[in-house]
Amino acid sequence: MKAAVKARPLLLAGALLLTVGASGWTHWRKLQPVEAVEAVEAVSVAVRPAAIAAAAPAAAPAHSPGAADAGGAAGAVDLFAAVDWNPPPPPPPPPPVAVAAPPPQAPPLPFQFLGRTEVLGDAKGAVIHLRRDKEVISVREGERIDEQYQLARLGAGELEIVYLPLAAKQILVMGSR
Repeated sequence: MKAAVKARPLLLAGALLLTVGASGWTHWRKLQPVEAVEAVEAVSVAVRPAAIAAAAPAAAPAHSPGAADAGGAAGAVDLFAAVDWNPPPPPPPPPPVAVAAPPPQAPPLPFQFLGRTEVLGDAKGAVIHLRRDKEVISVREGERIDEQYQLARLGAGELEIVYLPLAAKQILVMGSR
């Protein structure tokens, strides 16, 4: 057991010497002139099999982001280049088709026909009685009703009323309720 205790420091000292020697060797390689490093690289490229050398440049696209630029070796491939695995975004939707707004329309007539009064010998014509909600309105042909409607024409069984803001003609039937 005493022999194992004495051997342990010797093993540790040997490991320390190997570590220091390997560290010094890597430091010495960094200090070598550039020509020596290029010669070593040329030898390592010549030693590679021809199949691997032919496949390496073909594996990298000409314009890949991982390809070396002016500073790197020709045909070098970045094996750890960033790759986007997300699908491409969908194309933008087509612009909306402009649909012309429908022309404005007159509101439905708010009147109901109540009756007609004809005065004998009166040159102005008949008086038409209309009802809007609870209000009774008496009007003659050509007169305006509240500056929005005008009784344009009296016909046989119908009244032509014009909605003035749009100049839209509407027909109100004079018949049985």
